Amino acid sequence: MAEPVIRDARRCDAADLAILDNLAGHGISMWFWQRETPSGLVEDAMAFGRSRFSNPDAVFGYANSLVAEQDSMIVGSVCCYVMPQPDDEADYIKREAPAFRPLFELFEKAQGHWFVDSLAVYPEARGTGVGKRLLSRCLELGEASGADTTTLIVEDGNKPACELYRKQGFQVRESKPYIEFRGKSASRNWLMLSRPL
Repeated sequence: MAEPVIRDARRCDAADLAILDNLAGHGISMWFWQRETPSGLVEDAMAFGRSRFSNPDAVFGYANSLVAEQDSMIVGSVCCYVMPQPDDEADYIKREAPAFRPLFELFEKAQGHWFVDSLAVYPEARGTGVGKRLLSRCLELGEASGADTTTLIVEDGNKPACELYRKQGFQVRESKPYIEFRGKSASRNWLMLSRPL
């Protein structure tokens, strides 16, 4: 089996980016995307996620993503960018989806930081160093961004991710309560982790 290659994501990677984004958030993305289907404007929630990631102008899209590719298959991804100011969508989410208000309050505190978003690896490739390699490349890009701090948000119940970030020098900066949205969870808090670039 070949070593995974870390590369810039391409538009044709949008479907994998959507799947991995949903894995990273343990279903948060799908929860939001499914809210779009009853309107009739969206036929399928995952297809909607794919279309979002295929937008070349989206902050949260393929243009700001990295993928790990191994034997012609995507095995992991991460999205990284300088966190912008909150927009109307963030205000809507805080108003209409109270379970995610704490999360979006932490996002607001990361404005201007190099933000590591939705780092995920498919189950079959976990434990092989793919996540660490994606994170390392993301941090290299952060150093070139002009930001002086890199930040991410993780659930405290995601022990493997918390350990990866701790080993890379991230420390807890703030926390907010985790509100269950899909049944029981081992998580109790959202953790905002930061480290200097």
